[in-house]
Amino acid sequence: MKHNIDHWDSFFSDIEEREILGKFDYYPWRMTGLTDSNDPNSIIFWYKELEEFTELRVLLENKMKEHLKKDIQLMALYANGQTHSQCGSPHQDWHMDDGDPATYYTLLIYIHKQWKPIYGGHTIFMDNTGNEMIASIWPKSNTAVLFDSSIVHAGLEPTIHCKNNMRQSLAFKFKVYE
Repeated sequence: MKHNIDHWDSFFSDIEEREILGKFDYYPWRMTGLTDSNDPNSIIFWYKELEEFTELRVLLENKMKEHLKKDIQLMALYANGQTHSQCGSPHQDWHMDDGDPATYYTLLIYIHKQWKPIYGGHTIFMDNTGNEMIASIWPKSNTAVLFDSSIVHAGLEPTIHCKNNMRQSLAFKFKVYE
Protein backbone atom coordinates (compact mmCIF):
# COMPACT_ATOMS: atom_id res chain seq x y z
CA MET A 1 0.00 0.00 0.00
CA LYS A 2 1.56 3.28 -1.12
CA HIS A 3 1.33 5.81 1.75
CA ASN A 4 -0.73 3.08 3.51
CA ILE A 5 -3.47 3.62 0.89
CA ASP A 6 -4.82 0.76 -1.23
CA HIS A 7 -7.35 1.11 -4.06
CA TRP A 8 -9.68 -1.33 -5.88
CA ASP A 9 -11.86 -1.02 -8.95
CA SER A 10 -14.96 -3.27 -9.00
CA PHE A 11 -14.85 -3.92 -5.25
CA PHE A 12 -18.18 -5.75 -5.11
CA SER A 13 -19.01 -8.54 -7.55
CA ASP A 14 -22.19 -8.00 -9.60
CA ILE A 15 -24.09 -10.38 -7.30
CA GLU A 16 -22.78 -8.73 -4.11
CA GLU A 17 -23.59 -5.29 -5.45
CA ARG A 18 -27.18 -6.26 -6.34
CA GLU A 19 -27.78 -7.94 -2.98
CA ILE A 20 -26.19 -5.24 -0.83
CA LEU A 21 -27.50 -2.20 -2.66
CA GLY A 22 -30.93 -3.81 -2.95
CA LYS A 23 -31.18 -3.74 0.87
CA PHE A 24 -29.33 -0.44 1.33
CA ASP A 25 -32.49 1.63 0.83
CA TYR A 26 -34.14 0.00 3.87
CA TYR A 27 -31.93 2.19 6.03
CA PRO A 28 -32.97 5.88 6.14
CA TRP A 29 -30.76 8.85 5.31
CA ARG A 30 -30.58 11.52 8.01
CA MET A 31 -29.05 14.97 7.76
CA THR A 32 -27.01 14.44 10.92
CA GLY A 33 -23.40 13.80 9.89
CA LEU A 34 -20.66 16.33 10.61
CA THR A 35 -17.50 16.81 8.58
CA ASP A 36 -15.56 17.32 11.81
CA SER A 37 -17.20 16.77 15.20
CA ASN A 38 -14.51 18.95 16.86
CA ASP A 39 -15.20 21.96 14.62
CA PRO A 40 -18.15 24.20 15.59
CA ASN A 41 -18.29 25.43 11.96
CA SER A 42 -18.46 21.90 10.60
CA ILE A 43 -20.65 21.30 7.55
CA ILE A 44 -23.54 18.89 8.00
CA PHE A 45 -24.02 16.05 5.50
CA TRP A 46 -26.20 13.01 4.87
CA TYR A 47 -25.60 10.02 7.15
CA LYS A 48 -26.98 6.47 7.26
CA GLU A 49 -26.23 4.17 10.24
CA LEU A 50 -25.48 0.62 9.01
CA GLU A 51 -24.03 -1.33 11.95
CA GLU A 52 -27.21 -3.43 12.08
CA PHE A 53 -26.90 -4.30 8.36
CA THR A 54 -25.56 -7.78 9.13
CA GLU A 55 -25.04 -9.03 5.56
CA LEU A 56 -22.97 -5.97 4.68
CA ARG A 57 -20.94 -6.10 7.90
CA VAL A 58 -20.10 -9.80 7.45
CA LEU A 59 -19.21 -9.34 3.76
CA LEU A 60 -16.85 -6.44 4.52
CA GLU A 61 -15.29 -8.22 7.50
CA ASN A 62 -14.57 -11.28 5.35
CA LYS A 63 -13.13 -9.25 2.48
CA MET A 64 -10.79 -7.35 4.81
CA LYS A 65 -9.72 -10.48 6.74
CA GLU A 66 -8.88 -12.13 3.43
CA HIS A 67 -7.01 -9.07 2.13
CA LEU A 68 -5.01 -8.36 5.29
CA LYS A 69 -4.67 -11.99 6.41
CA LYS A 70 -5.52 -10.86 9.95
CA ASP A 71 -8.49 -10.79 12.29
CA ILE A 72 -10.28 -7.48 12.54
CA GLN A 73 -12.63 -5.78 14.99
CA LEU A 74 -15.44 -3.54 13.71
CA MET A 75 -15.40 0.01 15.02
CA ALA A 76 -18.09 1.63 12.83
CA LEU A 77 -20.17 1.04 9.70
CA TYR A 78 -22.22 3.79 8.08
CA ALA A 79 -22.83 5.63 4.82
CA ASN A 80 -21.97 9.23 3.96
CA GLY A 81 -23.87 11.28 1.43
CA GLN A 82 -22.78 14.59 -0.05
CA THR A 83 -24.41 16.92 -2.52
CA HIS A 84 -23.06 20.12 -4.02
CA SER A 85 -21.74 22.54 -1.34
CA GLN A 86 -21.23 19.80 1.27
CA CYS A 87 -17.43 19.68 1.32
CA GLY A 88 -15.75 17.54 3.95
CA SER A 89 -13.21 18.99 6.37
CA PRO A 90 -9.72 17.49 6.65
CA HIS A 91 -9.74 14.98 9.51
CA GLN A 92 -8.39 11.69 10.84
CA ASP A 93 -10.85 8.89 11.55
CA TRP A 94 -8.88 7.44 14.47
CA HIS A 95 -5.78 8.85 16.07
CA MET A 96 -4.68 6.85 19.07
CA ASP A 97 -1.87 8.16 21.25
CA ASP A 98 -2.70 6.17 24.39
CA GLY A 99 -0.45 3.19 23.71
CA ASP A 100 -3.14 1.12 21.97
CA PRO A 101 -1.20 -1.50 19.96
CA ALA A 102 -3.90 -1.79 17.29
CA THR A 103 -3.71 -0.33 13.80
CA TYR A 104 -6.92 1.40 12.74
CA TYR A 105 -8.14 1.26 9.14
CA THR A 106 -10.91 2.83 7.12
CA LEU A 107 -12.41 1.25 4.03
CA LEU A 108 -14.44 3.62 1.82
CA ILE A 109 -16.58 2.14 -0.95
CA TYR A 110 -18.25 4.47 -3.44
CA ILE A 111 -21.75 3.16 -4.11
CA HIS A 112 -23.45 5.88 -6.14
CA LYS A 113 -24.30 5.04 -9.75
CA GLN A 114 -22.98 6.49 -13.01
CA TRP A 115 -20.47 8.92 -11.54
CA LYS A 116 -18.91 11.14 -14.20
CA PRO A 117 -15.48 12.80 -13.83
CA ILE A 118 -17.09 16.25 -14.08
CA TYR A 119 -19.03 15.49 -10.87
CA GLY A 120 -15.83 15.78 -8.77
CA GLY A 121 -16.20 14.49 -5.21
CA HIS A 122 -12.66 13.15 -4.89
CA THR A 123 -11.34 11.89 -1.58
CA ILE A 124 -8.03 13.60 -0.95
CA PHE A 125 -5.31 12.41 1.40
CA MET A 126 -2.84 14.84 2.96
CA ASP A 127 0.31 14.83 5.03
CA ASN A 128 -0.07 15.49 8.76
CA THR A 129 0.20 19.25 8.25
CA GLY A 130 -2.71 19.27 5.81
CA ASN A 131 -0.59 21.34 3.40
CA GLU A 132 0.53 18.63 0.95
CA MET A 133 -1.68 16.20 -0.92
CA ILE A 134 -0.32 12.65 -1.00
CA ALA A 135 -3.16 11.05 -3.00
CA SER A 136 -6.48 11.80 -4.64
CA ILE A 137 -9.08 9.11 -5.35
CA TRP A 138 -11.85 9.74 -7.85
CA PRO A 139 -15.07 8.22 -6.45
CA LYS A 140 -15.91 6.02 -9.44
CA SER A 141 -18.88 3.75 -8.77
CA ASN A 142 -18.01 0.47 -7.03
CA THR A 143 -14.42 1.45 -6.27
CA ALA A 144 -12.92 1.22 -2.80
CA VAL A 145 -9.99 2.69 -0.92
CA LEU A 146 -8.42 1.22 2.23
CA PHE A 147 -6.19 3.42 4.35
CA ASP A 148 -4.63 3.83 7.75
CA SER A 149 -7.22 5.80 9.72
CA SER A 150 -4.59 8.21 11.05
CA ILE A 151 -4.06 9.68 7.55
CA VAL A 152 -5.58 13.14 7.18
CA HIS A 153 -8.26 13.06 4.46
CA ALA A 154 -11.40 14.82 3.23
CA GLY A 155 -14.30 13.99 0.94
CA LEU A 156 -14.60 16.88 -1.47
CA GLU A 157 -18.00 18.09 -2.54
CA PRO A 158 -19.65 17.15 -5.82
CA THR A 159 -19.53 19.95 -8.37
CA ILE A 160 -22.46 22.00 -9.63
CA HIS A 161 -22.65 19.57 -12.58
CA CYS A 162 -23.82 16.81 -10.24
CA LYS A 163 -27.50 17.66 -10.23
CA ASN A 164 -30.03 15.29 -8.68
CA ASN A 165 -27.26 12.93 -7.59
CA MET A 166 -25.51 12.29 -4.29
CA ARG A 167 -21.92 11.21 -3.70
CA GLN A 168 -22.44 8.11 -1.57
CA SER A 169 -19.80 6.12 0.24
CA LEU A 170 -19.83 3.28 2.73
CA ALA A 171 -17.41 3.79 5.62
CA PHE A 172 -16.20 0.59 7.29
CA LYS A 173 -13.84 1.36 10.18
CA PHE A 174 -11.99 -1.39 11.98
CA LYS A 175 -8.88 -2.22 13.95
CA VAL A 176 -6.24 -4.91 13.59
CA TYR A 177 -3.85 -6.13 16.23
CA GLU A 178 -0.45 -6.74 14.64
